[in-house]
Amino acid sequence: MPEIAPKESTVKSLKQIGRFFCLTAIFICTSFLVLPIMKFSDEFEWTYNNDFLPHPLTAIIYIIYGVSILLIYKKPTPDKKKNISQSLVFLVISFIIYKILSLTFGFPYLPEELLFKAIKSGNLVGHYFPLQIVFAVLMAVNILFLDSKVESISKNIQFISYFLILFSMLNIYGFIFQIEILLSVNEKLLPVTFGSSAAVFLLANTLLFIRPNQGSMRYLVGQNPSKILFIRFIALLAPLILGWLEIYGERIGIYSKEFGKAILVTCSFALTMVLLGIKSRISYKDKYKSNQQIEAEKIVFLRFLGFHQH
Repeated sequence: MPEIAPKESTVKSLKQIGRFFCLTAIFICTSFLVLPIMKFSDEFEWTYNNDFLPHPLTAIIYIIYGVSILLIYKKPTPDKKKNISQSLVFLVISFIIYKILSLTFGFPYLPEELLFKAIKSGNLVGHYFPLQIVFAVLMAVNILFLDSKVESISKNIQFISYFLILFSMLNIYGFIFQIEILLSVNEKLLPVTFGSSAAVFLLANTLLFIRPNQGSMRYLVGQNPSKILFIRFIALLAPLILGWLEIYGERIGIYSKEFGKAILVTCSFALTMVLLGIKSRISYKDKYKSNQQIEAEKIVFLRFLGFHQH
């Protein structure tokens, strides 16, 4: 069966959205480094919230990943930009290997001591191991092999992004909805902060959106207009936003827990109906436009055929 390439307008829109996600991830991670979460005293000291803010070096790593992705945003990528992107990724990999060795053999991790002299507590180590390292390594592999010339790799490399999106979303849902079992597992076994999960989610989506016409994304996008895909993305994020609003309203005492649940269910149902209505309208317009184009082509063909018969 012949493959149907995605529409050029859809590909262009998805690439722009992917670029926006990447810049947003860089901005978020940069904010974690420069906003008033830093405390200045005689010694440079880093203060943070274990549940929300990522380890400072983790934020730097995701900033480097974001820059490396922007360098290969266009395809084909110029060799110079591709080499710089790969060099940045290998730099991060060297940091990760160094961290694993320091954890294994107990010697000092110099990047922490040089950049953040006040970081001495062992609880920061948890933000690197084990899931944080897995996230960072998988992200590196995804970037390095995104445009692999080996067909089997280029077709399947996007499944790494799906994995990263799935587990980062799981962490985000755990934090927003305060799901005790997820938070306890996250604290003991899979220590990834909300900020790190958000960065991973955005960068993994970026890697999918900047290559919408290759691999599995080619089939997911299909001939759908970009508006349909955007509606699907809203449907993915809407429960997070509504859930956070519900929990926040309960905490500050605007309404009771029972009333908050009722509002959440009602808003979710209403939003679902609205999105389905918009999707149906877009699909109808797209189909109507396609039928008009087919009819116009038929008329041109019949006129051409009649002209030659005379």
